Amino acid sequence: MKKYILLFVTTFVLQILVNAQTWRSAYNTPIVPISGGCMTDQNTAWLVGSMSIPGSLSALGIYKSTDGGITWMIKYRVDSIYSGMDISFVNSTTGFAGFTHGTILKTTDGGDSWQQIWIPDTTYSNTKIHFFDANLGFSLATNGSSTKIYKTTDGGNTWTTTATIANSMEAMDFYSPTTGIATGSNGNLYYTTDGVTWNKAPVPTFGGINYTRSDQWGLKFISSTTAVSGGWGSSAAGLQPTIFLKTTDSGATWTYMAQAAANLTYVNCNSIYFKDQLNGYAVGGSTNPGTVIFRTTDGGTNWVSIPTVAGFSAKIVMGYNNQVIISGADGNIIISSDFGNSWTSTAKFPDGTISSINIINNDIYSCGYDGTFFKSSDLGSTFNMSFMVSGNKCLWSKGIYFLNENLGYAASQFGQVLKTTNAGASWNQVKTDSLSNFINNSGLYFINENIGFVVGNYGSNVDIIYKTTDGGGSWSNSQNKAFQNLNCISFADAMHGAAGGNKSSILYTTDQGTTWNPATVNAVDQLAINGINFYNGLNGIAVGTGIFLKTADGGATWNEITFPSYLQSATISGICHDSSGTLYAVGKTYCIKSTNSGNTWQNIMDSVFAAHTYITAMNSIALDKSGFIWIAHGKGIITNSPVTGITKDKVEPLTFRLEQNYPNPFNPSTMISFTNPQNGFVTLKLFDILGREVRIMYKGEMAAGTHTINFNAGNLPSGNYIYYLQVNEKFISRKMTLLK
Repeated sequence: MKKYILLFVTTFVLQILVNAQTWRSAYNTPIVPISGGCMTDQNTAWLVGSMSIPGSLSALGIYKSTDGGITWMIKYRVDSIYSGMDISFVNSTTGFAGFTHGTILKTTDGGDSWQQIWIPDTTYSNTKIHFFDANLGFSLATNGSSTKIYKTTDGGNTWTTTATIANSMEAMDFYSPTTGIATGSNGNLYYTTDGVTWNKAPVPTFGGINYTRSDQWGLKFISSTTAVSGGWGSSAAGLQPTIFLKTTDSGATWTYMAQAAANLTYVNCNSIYFKDQLNGYAVGGSTNPGTVIFRTTDGGTNWVSIPTVAGFSAKIVMGYNNQVIISGADGNIIISSDFGNSWTSTAKFPDGTISSINIINNDIYSCGYDGTFFKSSDLGSTFNMSFMVSGNKCLWSKGIYFLNENLGYAASQFGQVLKTTNAGASWNQVKTDSLSNFINNSGLYFINENIGFVVGNYGSNVDIIYKTTDGGGSWSNSQNKAFQNLNCISFADAMHGAAGGNKSSILYTTDQGTTWNPATVNAVDQLAINGINFYNGLNGIAVGTGIFLKTADGGATWNEITFPSYLQSATISGICHDSSGTLYAVGKTYCIKSTNSGNTWQNIMDSVFAAHTYITAMNSIALDKSGFIWIAHGKGIITNSPVTGITKDKVEPLTFRLEQNYPNPFNPSTMISFTNPQNGFVTLKLFDILGREVRIMYKGEMAAGTHTINFNAGNLPSGNYIYYLQVNEKFISRKMTLLK
C-alpha cells in the first residue's frame, strides 16, 4: 500500500509540474473510511467504504489484501452517489458488497469485475449482508426508520422479504441458513430459527442503569446457540457503560453482561470477532479516548479493554484464527498476527482535520484529528504517520510546537498537553485530560525549553491560559479574563505576548505571562481571532473570521486593517512570516501574502489546484528554511516546495493520466486518451450519474504508453456520465456529456 501511495502522490506531483503549477499535495488520502469487511482465509481480506468529497460525488472503494492486511490493492473505485456499507465473500472468487440505494455489487472472479444487482426497494440501504454460498444470502436493509430483511436463493437475481421491522436495525449474523439474529436501535432484538420468519426477543434489563439509548451494533454467533452483542456506551450523557449482551438460546432471550468496575468503558461497541467459543475481540471508540479494543477470554461474559494503540473510531473487527484486522472511520488499519499480543498500523491516511504544522530545519511536524502525528525528516520528500498515544488516550491535538528536532509539545482536546523528547517517537502527558467536552486546548507557544503557554477554554466561554516554567512539569493558570474561548497565542519577545479568542477578544501580557489584561480592540464586528503573529518587534497581525487586526505595541492595542473583499466571510486560521517580514496567512482555500506589513494582500494559492485536492479548509501554515510554504488542511498537507530530484526541465516521460474526452459534449462518438506508465491490466468503464455501470469500453492487458480509444455511445440517452480508468492498483475518473 505504501508503494501505491508513493505512485499516487508522485503521479499527481508530476501532473502539476507538467502544467507549470507551483502547488502540490505533499500528503493526502487515497483511501476511504471503512464500514465493512470480511476475511476468507488467513491472508485474504476485504474492506469496503465511502468518502464524501466536497464539490463532487462520493467515492466508493473496495479493497483487497492477500497478506493478512499488510498491503492493500483497490479492486473497485468510482465516484458515485452510493455509500459502501458491508461486504461478504463465500470463497476466494465469489463475493457481494452492499451499498446504499438498494445496490449490491457481485463478483465471481475475485474482484476483477463486478455486476450490479438490486434489492426490491431501492430507498433502503444494504446495511449488512451475509451470504452462505453463491446463491443463498440475506440483506439487512434500512432506510433510517424501518428495516426489511431480504433473502435470495439465486445469487441476488431475486429477493424475498422475510421481515419488515418498524425500527432501524444495525447488525445481522447467522450461524446457519436457518439460525440468525438481527439487532438494532432502541434495544430491538430479532431472531429466526427457520431462515424465513423473524421473532422479536424481549428487551433485557440493563443492570439498573438508566440508559438514554440501547442501540446494538456489534453481533457475533460463537456456537449454534450462543451469540454476543455489543452496543451503546456514553460518557457525555452521564456515565453509561458499554452495553454487552449474551444469548444462549439462539437469540430468544438475552442477558445484560455487567462488567467489573475496573473494566468499565463508556464508548459504543461497533463490531465483534471470535476465533473460537471463548476468545474474542470487540471494538469501538470516540474522540476520547480514541480506538477502544475489548478482549474476552470467557465467551463474552467479561470484557477488558487493552491499551489503545490508535486514535480512530474503530468500526469493524474481522479475523481468521489469530489474524485480526481492525479498521474504521478514517481509513486507518491496524492488524495483529498473534491475536492481539502485538499490533501494527498498516494503512495511515489522514481523512480527518490536520490542525497544525511546525518546521524545524529539515523536519516537518504536523498533528490533527484522532491524535495523528505526521513527520518528515527530509523536508517533505517522505512522511511517516503515527498516533500520539499517552495515558492510554489518543486525543485530537489542535496545536503543535517544536523547539528543536527532538523536543516538542502538543495541545489537545479535553485539556491534555503532550510532550516528546525523541522527535515524536513517543509522547508523555504533562497535563492530563478531562472527560469534559467543554475543556479544550487550542494553541500553544514556547519561549524556550522551560517556559511555555497553552490556551483554550475551561468551560463554555471560560478562557484559560496555562503557563509552565519547568518544561511541563507543573502548570499555573490565568482564567476567565476575556470571558471567551481562546484559540491562539504568540509572543513578540520574552516578555510581550498576546492570546486571541472568540468575539474579537485579545489578552496581552508585558511580564512574560505573569499577568494578562484585555487588550483594546478597535473593531466594528466581534469575530473570532484564530491566529496571531509578531513579525517585527512589537508589531503584529491578528487574523480571524472576516477580521484582520494590527498592533504596534506588543498587543495592548489593535486596529482593523483593510483586507480583500473575497475574504469577508472566509475563516483565516493561520499566519506566519519569513525573515524579511513578509506575511503569509491561510484559510478556507486561500493562501494570502503581504509584503507591506499587512496593508495589502495578494492571494497566491492556485485556485485550480485547490479545487482538485479535496481542500475543505486550510488550518495552519509554516515556512521551511528555503522560504517555501507548507500548509496543513482538512485532508492533508500541501506545499509550493519543488519535489526533490524532479525539475520542470526533466520530467518522467510517462505518468498515469486520463485526458478529458474530445469532443465534449459529444454525439455519438468521442475519443478518450490515457497514459499508463507500465504494462498492466487496464479497465475502462462508463457509469451513469447514479453510479450504475452502463458500458465496459476496454478490459485487458495493455503495454505502457499513451493510448486512445474511440467510444461510440450507441443507444445511450443524453446526459452526464463518468468514465473510469483503472490500471493495476491505480485509478482515475472524469466526467463526459452526451448530447443528442
